[in-house]
Formats: sequence, structure tokens, C-alpha cells
Amino acid sequence: MGQEGTASSGDHVIICFWTPNTSNLADTNLIQWGLIDITLTSDSTYVRHIQIQDAFAPNISFALSGATTVDNNVFVNDTGCNDSHSWVFSTSTIRQTPSISGVAMFSGMNTLPTTAIDIDWDDASTSLDQNPGGNYSHQFTQSGDYTISTVTTNVSGLTTPWNDTLRIYWNPGSATFSIDNNTPDPIGTTGIGELVTFTNTTVDVDSRMNAAGFEWYWDWDIVDTGAYGTFTQNLTNQFFGASPTHQWKNPGSANITLTLHYYDGFAWQTDTEILGVTQQIWDVATGLNWPTPVIANDSVIYTPSVTGDVAYITDVDYNVNTTPTYTELGYTDSFSHTFLTTQTQTIRQILNYHDGFAFTSKFNDFTVDMGTVASFTYIDSDCNGKVFTDASVFPNLPQSYLRWEVIDIDTLDILAVLENESEFVYNWYKTGNYRIELTASDSSAPVSTDTYSEDFIIDTCPSSGGGSGGTSGYGSAYGSGISERPKIIEKIVYKEKPKNKINFVLKSEYNNHFSILPNYLSLRKKKSIKNISFSHKML
Repeated sequence: MGQEGTASSGDHVIICFWTPNTSNLADTNLIQWGLIDITLTSDSTYVRHIQIQDAFAPNISFALSGATTVDNNVFVNDTGCNDSHSWVFSTSTIRQTPSISGVAMFSGMNTLPTTAIDIDWDDASTSLDQNPGGNYSHQFTQSGDYTISTVTTNVSGLTTPWNDTLRIYWNPGSATFSIDNNTPDPIGTTGIGELVTFTNTTVDVDSRMNAAGFEWYWDWDIVDTGAYGTFTQNLTNQFFGASPTHQWKNPGSANITLTLHYYDGFAWQTDTEILGVTQQIWDVATGLNWPTPVIANDSVIYTPSVTGDVAYITDVDYNVNTTPTYTELGYTDSFSHTFLTTQTQTIRQILNYHDGFAFTSKFNDFTVDMGTVASFTYIDSDCNGKVFTDASVFPNLPQSYLRWEVIDIDTLDILAVLENESEFVYNWYKTGNYRIELTASDSSAPVSTDTYSEDFIIDTCPSSGGGSGGTSGYGSAYGSGISERPKIIEKIVYKEKPKNKINFVLKSEYNNHFSILPNYLSLRKKKSIKNISFSHKML
């Protein structure tokens, strides 16, 4: 158009018609509309035919989803069905909805009615008058190829169809089975295991395993192969109720495979399950006990503590430091053995037995740690004395304690005690029978202790009748490492009849050890003391 109220050449005059007759452009019952387009060329009377546009069929959008097996939900999803349309008139596009063009032309026709959608599931089942915008589900009870179709109807009564195809299968079979004993024992010494039974427990959701012409079947593969041969079972085309059995002739682990053959409605399929069995053997465990410490040259009893399937032990052998020494003993038989040296020893226990399939042996090496061996050597010294030197052996750990004792054999009195000295000197001042005893201990757990002694006959003594300082008595004992005389730390004086005799009991200390050392005393003589004697006792 040119200026308002005037027309110019080239202008268009568009006249719109609609039915039914209504002044409301949003009327949802509008079913037809028409447009007249007149192009002005000159002052003239224009005659044109009225062009009537019928209502449009609805727009649709569907998607198929869900399961592909029977008795499970299949979905038809409305992903955007609508009744929005556009019409091209004289190269101009006139639309229904304002959201697209901003101009509301028959905007009431863009909504489908609530009963717009009908669905045919192709198995004699339908879902009619469904509300747009939903997800519509269905379950098929038989396998097959199905064409699922929909019809969408708008308020104008116009329809738009849609369809899609879907293949529905029977649910797959699941091969399962059980084993009544997956750790069978041997049967005695026969080389055969206990009987094992397998039970088919396959899952058939659709109860189709016996469908005529499509009966399911199973294959069993029971592996039994090894050092004693091959005894595998391959059982094919077995029916459901078959329960195979097997007795293994090879020990160890073996697999059992069950393979199911089932029909899914279109083709034969398979499913498998694999389980294991471990064929057992008779087994024993070594064990040997003995008292400790073990001392060289001492006889020790060794007692077996064998466990396990002891009924199948034939005999037991023992090697001492690789030398076969005790053979063909019973598994409870003890034996005694004397080691002559202090080195660490080894005893190998060999169990000979039948494992249910063959004779075999099992061994274990036991280490015997030798205990402390007390010993000493001696040489003569001046004044009828002797120098004693520790010669003990401590095979395990360093020494922790030494104790020397001088004993009067006739009276069993302990005349002197010296601790933790590797060497000491003892001088006798009285004839008689004496014993030098050495006790040695190490620091192991438990402590290993041994005692060694030698006896001496003393038939001559110094004529002076006493040791240092003019004293008299049995003798003197002191460690070779002492550089000064012991310190007297306690003195007890008491009198006995007759009055002219005084006894002194002295306790002296040196090198942090206690002992009785009477010959190191120097006493002032008093006029009233005519006889002096000393007695000493172990502390």
C-alpha cells in the first residue's frame, strides 16, 4: 500500500476468510481458512477467485525404546507431537503460532486434544485415546516381529499415522548347576576320589525349554587329566534332568563346564557356566620336639609331633646332619641321640606316606642349637695352689654368668665362691679331698646352663701353717685380675669357750663380687689372744 488510504501500483491487497463464521481468531474449532491476494496495477476493478485452505493434519514425533524380550516393557515415546502449522501464500509464510512468527494467526489450533493418540501394538492389543506427551508401554508375551503403529488426530479430525518395527525375543536361558562336593577326598589308597554329583539348575524364565520342536539341550565337559592319565567326560545333547557324576583319578583342581543350547524365537543361542572341583589328597605335617638345652655328649630324646592324615603314613626316617641314622620308625616313635660336638646340628624328618593316589614323602629340617658346655683347665702354681681357667663353650649367645665353687668333699662345705671371673687361683692350707666346680650360663631364652667339676686330693700343705699374714685355714681363692687386696666390708666377732679362742667371720668384696678370702687378713695380735682361727662361709 502507498500512503494511508491510497493505493499504489504494485501493492497487494490480501483478504482472509475462515470457517466456521466467528470473530475469534483463536477459536479452536477453525477448520478452514482462505486468502485472496490481489496485486494492484492500475485503477481498475479486480475479480479474483477465493482460495480456501483446508485444515492441516497434526505434526508427530515418536520414538521406540525399551526391552526386546517378552514380558518386559516396550515404550512408544511422544517426543513432540503438536498441531502447529504454516501456510505459504504468495511467497509469504503465515504461521499458526506466535512463538515462531510473532503474529497469531489461528493460534488456537496449535494444541492437540487430550484423546489425540491411538496405538496398535500388532498383537491384538491397542492403547486408544491417549493423551499427547506421554510414554506408552506394553509387554509382549510371544516372540516375533511386530509393527507398532500410531494415529494422531487433531480437533479438525485430521490424522497423521506413524509406525515402527520391533523384534521381540524369548528371554535368554541361564545355564547354572550345583556340585554336591567340590573338595572330594580320596577313597583310601585306591587312586580314586569320592563320587561327585552335578545337578542342572538352569533358569528358564519363559518356561520354553520343552517347547515342541525347540527343546533345549545341554553339554557337560568334566575335565580329569593329569599325571595319572586322562579321564575327562564329554557328555553332549543331555536333557535337563540329567545329573552326571564323576570320580577323579587325578588330584588337584579341575573345571566343569555346562553349556546350554536354547532357542530365542529366531535362532539357537548358547550360555555357559564353569565351576571348579579340587580333588584332595591325604596330607601330613612334620613335627619334632626335644628338651632344651641340648648339651654335647648328653643323650636327648626326640619325640615326633606329626599331624594330618597320619593313618596313611608307612614309616618315618631321620637323617642327622645329612646322614641316614634312624629309619623305618613309626610316626609316634621317639628316638634318643647324642651329639658329640657343640656346632649347630640338623635333623631331617622324612615322612613316607600314601597320598591316596601314590606313595610320596615329605620332609622338614629341624635345627638343633647346642647348649652351653661348662669346662675348665688348670695348671699348678706356687704353694700347692692351682690356676683354674674357664674353657666353657657358648654355642648360641655370649656367656652371662660364671660361678666357681671350692667344696670340701668330706664335709660338703663350700669353702669359697667366685663369680664372673674367667680365671682364679686357689691355694690349699689343709690336706683333704676337694672339688672345684664351675657353673656356666649363656643369655639365651631359656637360659642354657651347665656344670663341670673335678676332684683333687691334697696331701701336702705349706709348713708355715698359714697364708699371707700368718693366718691358718683351708686356703685362699682370688681372681687372677685382682690388683689389690679385698676390702673387708663386714666383720663379726664372737667368742667361744675357751675364752682364749676368738672366731672371726669376715665378709669381703672385690670386683663387685662377694667371696670369703680369709688369707688376706692382717690382725694385730693382742697379748690376751693366744690362738687365732678363722672360719669362712659362702654368702
